[in-house]
Amino acid sequence: MAKIDRRREKQRRLRQKSIERFFRRKQKKNAWVKFCNPSAWVAIIMGATILALIPFILAGIDLGYGDSIYMYGIYAIFTLLILYTVFITVNFVIRMRREAIKVAGRYAFTKKLLESYELRSIFASALALICNLIYMAFLWIMAVRSASIWYASLAVYCILLMAARGGIIYEGWRNEHRSEEEQLQPNEIQKDNLKICTYCGILLITVTLSLTVAVVRMLDVGADFRIARFMVYVFTAFTLYKVISVISQFIKGRTKSDFLLFSVRYINFAATLVSILTLQTAIFAAFPPAFDASLANAISGAIVCLALVGLGIRMILFSTKHKKNLTEELKEQEQTDNNAKEQVD
Repeated sequence: MAKIDRRREKQRRLRQKSIERFFRRKQKKNAWVKFCNPSAWVAIIMGATILALIPFILAGIDLGYGDSIYMYGIYAIFTLLILYTVFITVNFVIRMRREAIKVAGRYAFTKKLLESYELRSIFASALALICNLIYMAFLWIMAVRSASIWYASLAVYCILLMAARGGIIYEGWRNEHRSEEEQLQPNEIQKDNLKICTYCGILLITVTLSLTVAVVRMLDVGADFRIARFMVYVFTAFTLYKVISVISQFIKGRTKSDFLLFSVRYINFAATLVSILTLQTAIFAAFPPAFDASLANAISGAIVCLALVGLGIRMILFSTKHKKNLTEELKEQEQTDNNAKEQVD
């Protein structure tokens, strides 16, 4: 009887320890969740502390206490606060993205956007077209006000880029609204998409003409691109976003065989190259270097123009090659159908 009681007592203690461990793990998990997702008051206090430390640190450096051990302690606290702020901001963005995806999944159009990479690419091109329209209006206003050939050539570039993106969007819209009879002929659909690829390639080569005018102007009288210094940082952030976006598109789209996506990738790549050139010109205009900036801009412009011509030729050759393959496939298919009919007869 005593042995049974001791065994029961031992089992009871083991169960109690297991329950305690479970609650300790849960408390640790809850503490980590609270650490990753603090309340609004904690975030406000942290932001106020960071803002209060900035003038304090600047005043300490100005008074000559920048190398003191106390200031190094303040630097460490400030760095930790910044890192924690970045950490909770990233967590907040991830959480909001998950919630946005849940909400988007409730509606037919947004659900289709989430499921189709091709449709997302076309939709992104439509948004880019709207941005190009606004940017083009800004460039024409600046070209008229400052009598700048640089602004005018960029405005012409925007018009041609809008034409290319408009063609892609129109073909994407046609693909979504084709009849059932047309959808039964995928080769014909692909041939139409390849026509857009050829059209975009020709436009890229045409874009080079407008940029060549700007490059020659740079060599003639120097870059006449003027911009406020704070806008350089905006241009830098925007160009960095475009570079990351283009790299992401090439990585995600390398396994896709859709010809419209091919056109989207190359048009966005061309736009990114021109953005890099514009950013360089803006930086040299806002922060004049010790060397000849006009020559550096002209060399970069010439490289971008050659790259655009190369992209355009690549798109034309790509579409021509695949058109030929599709035509051969259609002929083989027709021949097979004719042979089958002859055998039936």
